[in-house]
Amino acid sequence: MKIIVLLVLLSHIIGCTTMGDFDDSGYHHDRANYSVYYMKPSKESFLPPTWFIEKNRDGNPIQPDAPVRVGEFRNKHGSKSQIRYKALNLLFEHKTTNGIISVVSFPLRETERIKKLNILAKNFANSLSGSYHVSASFDGHFAVGASSRWASQIIKQQSVTKGSREIHDVTIQLYNSDQLKVNPNHKDKKIRLVFVRAQADYGWTELGEASLGVYAGGHFPALVVIGYSMDHDYFDEFEPDFNRFLKQIKFH
Repeated sequence: MKIIVLLVLLSHIIGCTTMGDFDDSGYHHDRANYSVYYMKPSKESFLPPTWFIEKNRDGNPIQPDAPVRVGEFRNKHGSKSQIRYKALNLLFEHKTTNGIISVVSFPLRETERIKKLNILAKNFANSLSGSYHVSASFDGHFAVGASSRWASQIIKQQSVTKGSREIHDVTIQLYNSDQLKVNPNHKDKKIRLVFVRAQADYGWTELGEASLGVYAGGHFPALVVIGYSMDHDYFDEFEPDFNRFLKQIKFH
């Protein structure tokens, strides 16, 4: 279910250009205007060694490979523009569980810009419910295909304002409806998402159709979502890693 949760996350929220870079202090996204700094005193990793991030041949972290999409957005002046975008900025996978920590950022469509963050969170939680096709195998053998139904429930949420920045923190319990028939106490995953509304002045610049290169254009209101997905039984054990990760993120 780890992969399915990630795909649902990417498919139900609008993505943006991945315009970030790494340096000696951490990761910096120049469109969403946020930074994720390395842990201190290590200054070389974002999370404890139990979390994996893809690295290049020199051992330096790299951004995840995410599909490029094309979306049509209306800028603050009212004109429509096509934007080539990616959503996934950072991805960490837990080595001994199915855990994921991710950061995505995206320009908001016109219909989403003034919606309350708790409504956006509720819409996302509802989108997790439904039927999914699941394939199970071991090392490529004994593949089994089946359809499962999933249900979601918001079990905790909190809205805060820091300065002029709106933040909504929500925790979602995910259930496998088929497993509940066998075990009424079954709980599959817990997902925690922190929605941060970016300053309207810190929008994305329009992108040319041929590449991800930037040219002069309009700006778009944006959202950043920091996510933590973990098997229910291990959620509390590794949530402190996520809490510390949140403290390493600074918005400019």
